Amino acid sequence: MKRLFILAFLLCIYSGIHSQPFAVGSRQLSFTDASRSRTIATRVYHPATSAGSNKPFVTGAFPLIILGHGFSMSYDAYLNFADSLVPLGYIVVMPTTEVGPIPFPNHEDFALDLRFLNSEIKSQNSLSTSIFYQHVTNESAIMGHSMGGGCTFLACENNSDVTTMVVFAPAETNTSAIAAASGVTIPALVFSGENDGVTLPADNHIPMYNNLSSSCKTFVNIIGGGHCYYALTNWACDFGESTSSPQPTITRTEQQIPVFNLLIPYLDGILKNSLAASDTFISRLQSRTDISYQRDCISSNPVRFLEETIISPNPCPEVLFVADEIEPPFTYIITDISGRNIKNGISQLNFISVGDLYPGTYIINLENSNGRIHRKFMKE
Repeated sequence: MKRLFILAFLLCIYSGIHSQPFAVGSRQLSFTDASRSRTIATRVYHPATSAGSNKPFVTGAFPLIILGHGFSMSYDAYLNFADSLVPLGYIVVMPTTEVGPIPFPNHEDFALDLRFLNSEIKSQNSLSTSIFYQHVTNESAIMGHSMGGGCTFLACENNSDVTTMVVFAPAETNTSAIAAASGVTIPALVFSGENDGVTLPADNHIPMYNNLSSSCKTFVNIIGGGHCYYALTNWACDFGESTSSPQPTITRTEQQIPVFNLLIPYLDGILKNSLAASDTFISRLQSRTDISYQRDCISSNPVRFLEETIISPNPCPEVLFVADEIEPPFTYIITDISGRNIKNGISQLNFISVGDLYPGTYIINLENSNGRIHRKFMKE
């Protein structure tokens, strides 16, 4: 009942922006990571011609979201994310690996599952035999709650194939998510509950956020919020939280309203390149009284930062111009989409010659004394 109430509330909020929500189709699929001889059982939720299991995709291509679950939590605890995001034009994918407490989950394997699904499903956009054929855009997010949040840091470390990461009450992992954060350069959004007694913010969320090398990062503190309330009711999580201290002082619904109120325009801004949605995200950060926040971006204009105008033209024939927000001198590294270093150097001016590159898709990483940023570009 609570799930239906929250969904109805959120659809009401966003009906003015997304007037025709998509039906939610669902599938149970398995993907094979040959490099690890590993099968990854997965739940997939997508815009469909009608609601239900194994329904065809609706026409169109949509941003991809990979969502990692918490310790001992099943995918069905996160159906509120599918119910809220799929109608707005997102594909939500939830690996169901590393669920059981015995043996204890392997954090590195789960992080690699998240990373693999992100790249594999996007690659299937061009595979005519795949259900994802011509239905997946190049933009994607890896998200996670609790254990899945910590594993999201591992999955996004040194990963230029994902557009942004979002975590909810991330837990420290083995290997360390706190340490891995320094290798994350993509934009990041971290949600933290003020009264989270399971993954204490001071020991988990805050050091992870502080260590991020993200081009733009935002920390949202939910006043009175807890650990489990991002998801639906789940016995394992709720029992663990009931024995922890402090305890949340708001309800599950009261926590999810600001979360989705901020999450949706953030995703629309960065994955759908909507400046209006980015404006909405910033405005809500500044106006909501049930949160506090911190935001750190390399650009002085946090809305413009979410656009792809840091570099131009794109596609680029000969010379790549870098916007004034990135003040020289700065170092640059250009890699191909597999991560292979193609070209690097130090620029004293706001342009880089790329005439010597073969036509194709590249990632450019820029760094100056203010921080780092990466962008994808096409060489004509």
